[in-house]
Amino acid sequence: MNRPFPGRIIHACFVAVFLVSQGAAQATADPLVNLKASYEAAIFRTEKEYSDTKENCRKGYPAALNTREMLFKRAGNLDGVMAIRAEKERYTKEKTVPKDPPPGTDDQVKVLQASYHKALGNAELKHNKAILHWTRLYLDKLDTMEKSLTKAGKIDEALAIRREAERVRKDPVVKAAEFAMADIKAATAAPAAPATQTPPTPTVAAPAVSRCTACDGTGKCDRCNGSGVSPHALKGSHLSAKCLRCLGSGKCKACQGTGWVGADGKSAAPPAAHGEDGKRGEGRRHDG
Repeated sequence: MNRPFPGRIIHACFVAVFLVSQGAAQATADPLVNLKASYEAAIFRTEKEYSDTKENCRKGYPAALNTREMLFKRAGNLDGVMAIRAEKERYTKEKTVPKDPPPGTDDQVKVLQASYHKALGNAELKHNKAILHWTRLYLDKLDTMEKSLTKAGKIDEALAIRREAERVRKDPVVKAAEFAMADIKAATAAPAAPATQTPPTPTVAAPAVSRCTACDGTGKCDRCNGSGVSPHALKGSHLSAKCLRCLGSGKCKACQGTGWVGADGKSAAPPAAHGEDGKRGEGRRHDG
């Protein structure tokens, strides 16, 4: 029976200890990596839940129309049946649910449309609250890390933490959530106009349109460059990891792929061929 030499045993033990120590060092060397991964995972879950809810609403509207039609049939309400069928035909062609139904829309259809938009509004509110909740927690932890590193004299590391915090604050998803919540707060805080006064008719100016700064006007997701695949996915793997920012769509989250945003920071259509200054084609983008 061959016995291993003592030198080989010592060498094997040294290699094992070295590999274990290296793994532990890599896991704890940069705490920002783990903290950032946790934050992005929370944002991904929030975006996924919001996306699923919107999809359920889109599927639920035709189902609600079918249910209402069946009830009208049972009640012998021919007018109701024809109104629902007309709405089903319109929805099949347009794939949209109007917030302001046109004149002549059946009352039952109006109820279903109002329920649809209420569900979407609640989902958006929940989504924005969650985005800001996780972002506040992340920024608080980054602030604590920055102070700790500064006290320890690790200035370069502290500056890296600050840059990450600045990036998060400028993130289009975070900015959009902040704008939406501020808009809701302003609307709920505004006092009602006295019943005896007739409020003046506001003059609504066309919102300014500018190139999206998140994607530099390309319309592509700035994380996966439009591929829809996470840049951290293992090369050669048969598993495809969706990009956390665009959920696999490849589109910029800020402009939804148009390359343009309005004054409210949300997606906007490209400007017309003739801008307000009369110069032909100014502001128009040609992405091919």
